[in-house]
Amino acid sequence: MVDLNVDLRYGQESVSIDIPDERLLYVARPNDLPPASDEIEEIRRSIRNPIGAPRLEELARGRKKTVIVADDLTRVTPCNKIVPVLLDELNMSGIQDDDITLIIALGTHRYMSETEICQRFGEDVVKRIRVINHDWQDRKKLVYVGDTPSGTPVWINKQFFEADLKIGLGNVQPHEYAGWGGGGKVVQPGICGEETTNKTHLMAAYYPPDQILGDPECAVRLEIEETARKAGLDYIINTVLNSRKEVVKVFSGDFVKAHREGVKLAEKIFCPQIPRPADILIATSYPADIDFWQATKAASAAYLGVRDGGVIILVTPCPEGIAAYHPDVEKYGTLSFQQLDKMVKNGDIQDIVGASFLLAHTLTLSKASMIIVSHCLSDIMCGNLSCGKAATIEEALRIAERKVGPNAKIGVMQYADMVLRVGK
Repeated sequence: MVDLNVDLRYGQESVSIDIPDERLLYVARPNDLPPASDEIEEIRRSIRNPIGAPRLEELARGRKKTVIVADDLTRVTPCNKIVPVLLDELNMSGIQDDDITLIIALGTHRYMSETEICQRFGEDVVKRIRVINHDWQDRKKLVYVGDTPSGTPVWINKQFFEADLKIGLGNVQPHEYAGWGGGGKVVQPGICGEETTNKTHLMAAYYPPDQILGDPECAVRLEIEETARKAGLDYIINTVLNSRKEVVKVFSGDFVKAHREGVKLAEKIFCPQIPRPADILIATSYPADIDFWQATKAASAAYLGVRDGGVIILVTPCPEGIAAYHPDVEKYGTLSFQQLDKMVKNGDIQDIVGASFLLAHTLTLSKASMIIVSHCLSDIMCGNLSCGKAATIEEALRIAERKVGPNAKIGVMQYADMVLRVGK
């Protein structure tokens, strides 16, 4: 019997686990494509060669007020590299810094602090242009622009909607609610009102992960794009990164056409094939590990790689706890799908985004139980999420083996943002 040592990312650190060779079914990791030889030049190349859209200087002609929308610190988009290049390109197209505002696409996340804003976008950017948090809680800063064909009311950031030129930044990687990140997702939920975000999140909550994750044409993605279309998104700049957060390639232009080209490349990185679902799946949530709200990206991916009745061991630090802006997640985390569904339909729960999160969480738990390895989430917090808790991966494995047997086959997932595809 030979033990194989497998490393896992845990926040900024690395942890390892020894697994007997005959029990290790697979180790799923991203296919690390090499980075662009010059990331800044790759960003510039992409902006000057848009996909499915006019060049930036043509879009900018006759326009003045410009809004850039960029995601927050829960995402890995290299905004500090993209924005300075974009500002220079806009300047050359006749748009001055005084006419440019950057809105942070928070969705319903917490507001970023001034220090965090400087770290994410760079001090030079903050000095050049106005950078503000999207105020999704203030209806006066939103504008209603109509409904999507499926009936979602679109409340959008007013400053964005009234701008002459609207540009969105993002990163293309698998997403549990939208199929893939990037594209129009920077608008919805990025800079929409809570009512709009409620609708799309609730739509996603009724699909299991295998019907959304990794599908660029899923119903939720198409609904997001209808919202972005009504909001008037003109142009996107989307990166595809490898697991080391290095820029592999950049895709700019039309928010659908450029995004789909990005997905084609991202699939080569984030969609590894596995032989079959494991009895026990050890999954790290890196880089989505700031809180449990983000860490469930790994749980959704694990859904695709664990068998019915199996166990997911989620390895995640979660330094900001469960979900700071969604206390209902912990409050109602032990309820069943049916109970939550009834509360939503009866209007007994106000935080629909939080309820949507919980509905999706219960769908994962209906397939496999979950044990969390975290130094920041307590036993009580994990229990409030209907999950077990272990101090170490070894302890979690012992608990899991009591459920599925001592000879259970083990899978390992080394990165949250993946789509595990079962081979023939």
